[in-house]
Amino acid sequence: MKTVTLLGLALTPIASPAFAHRLDATIVSEDDAIVVTVYRDESTPAMGAVITVFDGSPGVADDTSDTAIASGRTDEHGRWSFRPTRPGALRLRIDDGSGHRREVGVEAEALRGIFDTSAPATIGRDGPTTRVLVDTRSTASGPRRSWELWVGAAVLAVLTLATSGFWIAARRRHRTEAA
Repeated sequence: MKTVTLLGLALTPIASPAFAHRLDATIVSEDDAIVVTVYRDESTPAMGAVITVFDGSPGVADDTSDTAIASGRTDEHGRWSFRPTRPGALRLRIDDGSGHRREVGVEAEALRGIFDTSAPATIGRDGPTTRVLVDTRSTASGPRRSWELWVGAAVLAVLTLATSGFWIAARRRHRTEAA
């Protein structure tokens, strides 16, 4: 009986949604620099996350030919910035050091203005010109995330009911044997 209860408790973490501690990133261009802000759970800054930047199209992962063009660690606000050296698509690998990783791509078209030297730099009234290139937090919320939470809760409920059912059956069997 104790084995069944312990098995149910051991399986409980499996029912949790896999993205519970997923990494999200906001990538913006600030004049000629790219600023990456990494988040845990959509809003908590990921301090100390390692970001490695590669040339290449998003979604293309060939670990044998990857050559990093920049890398660094996020500060206490989850921010890190770099200046790309040439135009083209970029891939960013983010690793928070605790097993959570994410690869985010920035298309070459989104980076076009950074390398346009014929246009004068624009400074707004509030400081440098900022443009959002990628925001993965917007793809992590909404109906899909809600659906995953409900599935995780349903699996937890089934595991709890199954464990309780085994426990009740074992108690009844023990009482009838004792009588």
